Amino acid sequence: AALIITSCAESKTKGPNSTGRGSEIIVVCSKPVWNGPIGDTIKAVLMQSMAGLPEAEPQYTLINIPEKDFSRFLQTHRNVLIVDIKPEFAKSKVETLKNVWSQPQRVIKMKASSDTAMINVFAKNSEAILELFAQNERARFSAQNALSRNLVLEKTLLDTFGIKMVVSNDF
Repeated sequence: AALIITSCAESKTKGPNSTGRGSEIIVVCSKPVWNGPIGDTIKAVLMQSMAGLPEAEPQYTLINIPEKDFSRFLQTHRNVLIVDIKPEFAKSKVETLKNVWSQPQRVIKMKASSDTAMINVFAKNSEAILELFAQNERARFSAQNALSRNLVLEKTLLDTFGIKMVVSNDF
């Protein structure tokens, strides 16, 4: 299947603050898709164990929401993956969007004509999808840390080592 990637289209409206816990992704697709090979493929990639932890812990928590239940309330979630399979799609397509319904937000829309085409397009783009969600999580974490900064430690790092970085008061 041919692949067209539309990258980083950004909404003009700012919208409300995004919702959802850290490292959580809403996956919008039907229950049969979620419970079948496509869901298994998505889970295998997005729920890989985090490297460097003493005990296995998945990178992301996935929440499946059928398209009919993907309400305005859920659309403000920080990370959204939309899986759309319809025979009339001529080409498989991955579209990445920022701040569609809220901010900061990453929405990835995947379209394919069949289950096999969807599995192929997801597998081909899985590393990029992981990186886009990781970027959004890092932005969330940085914004959260910036709310309560340890200015004394930041100055010490800059004066002593020449390192400029935001450090949370919790450190």
